[in-house]
Amino acid sequence: MKDTGDKPPFVMLEWNDAAGASGWHNIKDTEEDGLAQVFTIGILIKETEEYYHVAQSVSPSDEETLIDNTTLVPKVNVVSIEQLITDNGGKKCQEKPKTKNQTKKKASRSKRKIS
Repeated sequence: MKDTGDKPPFVMLEWNDAAGASGWHNIKDTEEDGLAQVFTIGILIKETEEYYHVAQSVSPSDEETLIDNTTLVPKVNVVSIEQLITDNGGKKCQEKPKTKNQTKKKASRSKRKIS
């Protein structure tokens, strides 16, 4: 993934995973629990016909792209996928950082004595 300035989508996958139990159990008890419901939130690295590849962190560069804490989720297990943050027409999806003046005002207010 060459750094093109484009940001990959941030998504939440709801999917069903295998579930199991260790030790001796009644067969009915192990089947009643069913599959494990899982929610995975992360950066969608790649989508193929078979799976979604999601990562916690991405560090792209022109030489190589590094990713951290990845999960490959088989599409047959996916109940839903939702894009959590969109580009909003080129606007960044975050609050503006406070200016130094705003920060100082807040700090001075908190120093007032309460009678």
